[in-house]
Amino acid sequence: MVATPTPLKTEPAYTKRATNNERLSPDNHRLFQFLQRVRKRARRWILLEAFSSIGFSIAAWFWLTLLLDWLIEPPPEVRILAAGTLCASVAFVLVNKLFLRLRTPLHDEQLALLIERTHPELQDSLSTAIELRLNNTGELNGTDELTREIDPTLLSRTTSIAAASIRKIKMGRLFRRTQLLRKAGLSSFSIGTMIAVLILLPNVRETWAQRMLMFSNTPWPRQVTLTVANFPNGVRRVARGADTEILVTAQSTAKLPKFVELQHLGTNGWTTHRMGTRGSAEEKSQLFTHVIKNPKENLTINIRGGDGRIRDLRLEVVEPPSLKKLVLTITPPLYIGGEPRPLPATRLVEVPAGSTLSITAEASKPLSKAIIRSLPVKQQINKNTTG
Repeated sequence: MVATPTPLKTEPAYTKRATNNERLSPDNHRLFQFLQRVRKRARRWILLEAFSSIGFSIAAWFWLTLLLDWLIEPPPEVRILAAGTLCASVAFVLVNKLFLRLRTPLHDEQLALLIERTHPELQDSLSTAIELRLNNTGELNGTDELTREIDPTLLSRTTSIAAASIRKIKMGRLFRRTQLLRKAGLSSFSIGTMIAVLILLPNVRETWAQRMLMFSNTPWPRQVTLTVANFPNGVRRVARGADTEILVTAQSTAKLPKFVELQHLGTNGWTTHRMGTRGSAEEKSQLFTHVIKNPKENLTINIRGGDGRIRDLRLEVVEPPSLKKLVLTITPPLYIGGEPRPLPATRLVEVPAGSTLSITAEASKPLSKAIIRSLPVKQQINKNTTG
C-alpha cells in the first residue's frame, strides 16, 4: 500500500491529457510513465496486503479453533459462532481493504503530494510541475477556461526538474515495502503450517473438518478414554440426601493418568475433587471412584484425566420414594379355614404357623427394583436377649 489512501480506478486528468497529446515532450513522457508505474505498483500492493490479511486470518482462526476445540470441545452453537466470526472478518477485509481501496480515485496532484510526503528532498518540484501543467491546460478543478497564463519557459524548466527528480524516488519508502513483505511472509508461513498439518495428520484433518465445518459432535481421538458407570444418556437420578458414588474407568493406549479429577457445578459454582483409585491397575486400565456426599441439588459433572474428557453429565436430585400403600393378605392352613383374608399393616403382625403371607406394596414413584429383607425369629430372639 502507499503511505496514505491509495489507488484509483479512474484515470486522472493529467495522464489522460498526456495520453492524447501526440507531441508529448520527453520530460512529460517520463512523468506520465512514472505515475502509471506508481499506480500499477500500488494496485499490486493493495492486492498483496488484502490477500495476506485474509490468509493470516484464516490460518489464525484454524490454529485457534484447533487448540480450543481439542481442549474444551464446545457445543455446535459455539462452533457455528466461530465460523461466522471468520466469515465476517474475511468479508470486512474484502470490502474495506480491497474493493473500496481499488475504487478510490487517486489523481495526479494527489499522488504527487503523497510521493513528496515520503521524499521531502523533492522540494515540491513534482506537485508544482503537475499543478502548473493542469493550470496551463485549463483542466484544474474541472474547468475548461484558462485560469492563468503560464510562461512556457518556466513550465518547461519546472517539468525538467521534476522529471530529473524521479531518480531520487524509492518505491520501498513510498509503499512501506518492509512492512508489507513482513506481513506477506507471516501470512505465507501461517498458511504453510496449516496446510502441512492438514496433509500430514489425516486424523486431525478429518476430525477438525467434521467438528468445525460440518458442526458434528465427533469426539477428538485421545490417548486416554474415560467411561462413567450408571449415567445412561448422560443423566443419573438419585434420591435427595443419598450419598452417590461415581465410578470412572480410565483406559489408555499409552500411560494411564496418575489421577482423575471430578468437577461438579451447583449454585455455589464449580467444586473440584480428586478421585480415588479402587483396586490395582490392570493392563492399560484403572478404576477411579468418588462419593458425592448428601446431594441436595442438581449438579453438572465434568470428569478429566490425562487428555481424556467427559463433559456435561447430569446428576438429577429427586425426592426419595415413599411407601404409599401396603396390603397384607394371609392364607391360613386348611385346618383353620384356608381362605385368604386381609390383615392390618401394623408394626407387629402375627400369623398362624404354616400360613402364606402376601405383601403388596405401592411406592409414590416408579422403582427399578425393590428389596425385602427378612430376619429369622431365632436371630431376633438372640439379639434381644444378648442386648
